[in-house]
Amino acid sequence: MEQTILFLKKHLSIGYRIECLRREELLGIPEVVLREAVTNAICHRDYFEKGAQIMVEAFGDKVVISNPGGTPRCIDKKNFGRGYSGYGQIKE
Repeated sequence: MEQTILFLKKHLSIGYRIECLRREELLGIPEVVLREAVTNAICHRDYFEKGAQIMVEAFGDKVVISNPGGTPRCIDKKNFGRGYSGYGQIKE
């Protein structure tokens, strides 16, 4: 996790805010947002897919996180967007 955040900080654009005599560096995407996105990718990855890896790409003004796997088999197009319990049942 920490190596991924350092990578993103190194490759994302940085802005600056100057107040009084102090300059503050501002990431193009807040660190808390980056941590949430990477954490979600790790937590929701399909660990049964052998050899699959999470890919994180930084493009200066945006981040792309590719996560192997897909939606659970019990979720189809008509149920997509509705709550999922994790036990194969759709929550209303």
